Amino acid sequence: MRHAPSAQFQGTVYPEIPRVVSFDWVNLGNGVPPVPGLTVTVTGRKREVISGIYDTGASVTNLDVSWRKRLGVKMTQCVPRDTELTTGIQVSGLLTMVDATLDGHTFRMPVLFVQDNAESLFGRVGIIDQFMIQLDPRTHRTHFAWAGPTDWAKQIEDDWRQRLHGQRGQPKPLK
Repeated sequence: MRHAPSAQFQGTVYPEIPRVVSFDWVNLGNGVPPVPGLTVTVTGRKREVISGIYDTGASVTNLDVSWRKRLGVKMTQCVPRDTELTTGIQVSGLLTMVDATLDGHTFRMPVLFVQDNAESLFGRVGIIDQFMIQLDPRTHRTHFAWAGPTDWAKQIEDDWRQRLHGQRGQPKPLK
């Protein structure tokens, strides 16, 4: 006799199984193993659907500086921010906050516009803090299920707002 899967895990009852949205991994070529892909609708003054890489090592989403104009983000909505690439190189970018939508859920997401950023990289804040994520190396797919909002993005947004209004000095670089 087969039993239905338990709705319990370590004493926590999950009233429903969340809807899952899945994305294929991206093949970068040149002998590099495939990486998790993701597509998010990003809204500044304009809305764009952006496909890129889900980068668990990036704190915030990194987009090429050309996306700033495409999204209608004004320079007055950006503050300078330094970040360190996985190569150890320090780069400067422009930090802003945008609305992002994934699987019908809209949330605030920090974005760093960086010069010559070859791939759009979706960072942890806005994604890992609000979605349950499963990486499946066998099928080269990543599955996202809405878990609910947290205040990770709010902390960055509060700092961003204070810096826009000149109330604070430069924050520590994001890593």
